[in-house]
Amino acid sequence: MAETSSLEKDVAKPLTDAKAVDAPKKKSFVSLFWDADYDTKSPLERSLVNKIDLGILIYATLGYFVKTLDQQNINNAFLSGMREDLNMYGNELNYAVLAFNVPYCVLAIPSNILLTKIRPSLYLPIIELCWSILTIAKGFVHNYQTLYVLQFFIGAFEAGYFPGVVYLIGSWYTNSELSKRFAIFSVTSAIGAMFSGYLQTAVYVGLNGSAGLSGWKWLFVVDGLISVVSAVVGFFLIPDFPETTKWKLFTPDEIELAKTRLNKDGKQGEVKYSWDLLKRVFGRWHWYLFTILYAIYNSASSSWGYLGFLLKFGGGFTVEQINLYPTGVNAVTAFFTFFWGWYADHTQNRYLVIVLPMTISAIFVTILAVWDVPFGLKFASYFFAAVSTPISNTMAYLSTVVDKDPVERTLIIGSMNSASYTIFIIGQLVFWPTTSAPSFPVGYKYTATSLWVGLIVVTAIRYLWKRDLARGIIHTPEGTFVRKVSESKEDGELETEKIYT
Repeated sequence: MAETSSLEKDVAKPLTDAKAVDAPKKKSFVSLFWDADYDTKSPLERSLVNKIDLGILIYATLGYFVKTLDQQNINNAFLSGMREDLNMYGNELNYAVLAFNVPYCVLAIPSNILLTKIRPSLYLPIIELCWSILTIAKGFVHNYQTLYVLQFFIGAFEAGYFPGVVYLIGSWYTNSELSKRFAIFSVTSAIGAMFSGYLQTAVYVGLNGSAGLSGWKWLFVVDGLISVVSAVVGFFLIPDFPETTKWKLFTPDEIELAKTRLNKDGKQGEVKYSWDLLKRVFGRWHWYLFTILYAIYNSASSSWGYLGFLLKFGGGFTVEQINLYPTGVNAVTAFFTFFWGWYADHTQNRYLVIVLPMTISAIFVTILAVWDVPFGLKFASYFFAAVSTPISNTMAYLSTVVDKDPVERTLIIGSMNSASYTIFIIGQLVFWPTTSAPSFPVGYKYTATSLWVGLIVVTAIRYLWKRDLARGIIHTPEGTFVRKVSESKEDGELETEKIYT
């Protein structure tokens, strides 16, 4: 081209170059409370990020909201009459959750790999539409055996959603934007759990007995219909990946900038598979430590979700109270999910936002493990333990540390999710059997121990990452390299030397 385009001017310099955009001396409101580098972004980049938010964030939050709603509703239904109607007086609830978790765990990694081969704008809405129809069908079951079958297929279809959206978010946003987006995505899980309690209360009061269906059955029907709407929205809002997007809202310049700004941020967006994939992934420390961290941290988060069982089996509480009071725990999680995400993006201290809340949770889950404490302290412990937000903080940390090998990141995300649900599978029968409610002696002791171990694991991740950075070690799809400054090139241009594959 004979002339320099506006895009070339935008991407020819670092994104924070003050010459490209005159940064104000005083930070703007948006820069202070949203993206810390907002003031240094060009108008083109601001427009691009706004459109990414419009497409990915709206669908991700709506989809994750209804996914959580669909998963949470079985507990709300159990506490609102399903136990009695389906004769689930033993561990049938645990078996129903187990039927969901097994396919969810097994199919998470294959589904995430499949996502790199099929357009996300088709794949994600289709699997959501399938599980939505099955959720509606749960409202018409007459025995727990049929419930098991539906749970199995819902788990199979839901397996690809969470890791797929996490990978999609990590493929579009820079490191300075990630934590808040992951936080917004994750916070909808807590909101979904809250809303499930409110929805069950409203359905139980307003629809119980309508059309011959009990209130708990109407919960499944209403949840499924909401999910169908979310799936339809996904067909129009998901922009696929920067390298493959054909989203009509993007201009050609914005598409090119989307690719370039990720490169400048040190990320590689193109997914390349090779035969040495397993050797590469398992030859690095990332897979082992992030999988362990997420598995024990995320599975531990279920422990502060059993307040409803304390209220139901503790006696003296109405169905409405049993459904409403636990929503306060979800409100705490929702607030701190966004707070920790905002703090991490503004300080870039992703270690602290894991260690501090994990420590607080460990203390109060230890109190629950002791159990023989005043009722008020047990009640409060659920709320204090809920300050931890394992999903958003751990996923943002992973996307920052493993930023140059998208295939490795994809497999780690799938492995993290599968490992977490493996523990959920074991937990349904060993840690959280309904017959041991509400004290769950094995569950709370396991959770307390795992949180203290998690503090060691995340500290090891920080140490090894800082060590790699200090040594100039770079992990890429082509192998592992050491970065060095070349004396033969101008301006100290960086070269790399391959040390192992």
